[in-house]
Amino acid sequence: MEVSDDGVTWERVGHVPPADTDVTTDVDLTPFAGRLIDLRFAFDAVPGIGVAPDGWPVDDIRVLVVRR
Repeated sequence: MEVSDDGVTWERVGHVPPADTDVTTDVDLTPFAGRLIDLRFAFDAVPGIGVAPDGWPVDDIRVLVVRR
């Protein structure tokens, strides 16, 4: 996952490892608190490992605010 606060510069903040089942990943967005941000998810097919999948389903995204 990547984050941007200007739509031009993107910072990688998370990585989802390859898996054959659903994967849950937590990403700390604290450094971006108080700013309007864009999130994007990039699918990178790895050549040479056989037939690459046609896509990558991303769903059930939640952004939680934890007050301390």
